[in-house]
Amino acid sequence: MISSDFTNVATPPIPEPPKTFKIGNTTFEYPDDKTIAECEQLGQEIISKFPPSQYCYIGFGYHPHILFAWLEAKNISSDTAQIPLSEFRLCPHDGYGLYPIKAPILPTSQQCEILYQHFDTYLEDLIKTAKHWLIIDVAETGNNLCSAGFALSHYLASHNVEKKIELLAIAENDQIPSTYFNLGMNLAMVQPNTGVQNYVTGLELFIILGGGTDIAPFQKFNWQDLREMSESPKKVEPSPQYQKLVEYLSSWKKHPQLDVAWGITLTTQSTS
Repeated sequence: MISSDFTNVATPPIPEPPKTFKIGNTTFEYPDDKTIAECEQLGQEIISKFPPSQYCYIGFGYHPHILFAWLEAKNISSDTAQIPLSEFRLCPHDGYGLYPIKAPILPTSQQCEILYQHFDTYLEDLIKTAKHWLIIDVAETGNNLCSAGFALSHYLASHNVEKKIELLAIAENDQIPSTYFNLGMNLAMVQPNTGVQNYVTGLELFIILGGGTDIAPFQKFNWQDLREMSESPKKVEPSPQYQKLVEYLSSWKKHPQLDVAWGITLTTQSTS
């Protein structure tokens, strides 16, 4: 007779429900503890490789916002900025998908004027500092980030300011590192400790695949929209849901065990 005694069988833990908050009638989810722990891990890597005493941190587009929320929550640096500008591609290319990109080309003088006004809106204070600039964005082909570094270098020249600009690409763990190094980009990438391939982590889902864009400081604003304007739009103040994220990270004290490790590899190539 088969025993029906299953008292020694372990019951798998029940995952905690997502932590939520409401603004008006809309419900938002905070990132889970492991995603925040990954963010902290990557944030610590950034400030180790690019110390806040030497660098200003500039986010391009709305994807890397959780890193900037963490920097703000932990009072690590006040010399930060997040620029609303997505789909910013000045590098010509042939084909679609993971195409190789060519050297960036400046837009027309009128479009540059609007673009530089847009930069002024968010970088007015940072341009006055003696610190270098670290430009941070999610990267696949590298077109957006390469274009950002190129445009910002010309923007600084238009103000007769000399600064070192470094680029930090945040890429999925299945990308080819040399793609970014050859473009003069430093690379932030996660390595699963398990050795499993095609492993999507919580932070990758949140920051790269767009899982957290509903609590970003601003909505997506494309280069196509900016270059068709007659003047640069007013500065966008951080959204209420982003402010809630900063508050949540300020009081977050959990440190769950991670089965992945974020690291930053520095390039030996110049962005010029």
